[in-house]
Amino acid sequence: MILTKRKNGRYYIVYFKPDGKITGISTRTKIKAEALRFLSEFKKEIELRNSQKLKSIPLSDFANLFLSYS
Repeated sequence: MILTKRKNGRYYIVYFKPDGKITGISTRTKIKAEALRFLSEFKKEIELRNSQKLKSIPLSDFANLFLSYS
């Protein structure tokens, strides 16, 4: 994850998505301190999303779990 400044003076965050694609998001600010604060919050949000990923389970376990609620 990197913080870059474009010609328009705004800061952008450039990072890799989990699927390997490069993407960017605007911090919507021209002030570096605010952009760094945004970057810090964005990193926390990404870590939270990655920690909450769905876990795969075998179909038989899912069927048993589903039937227990029926």
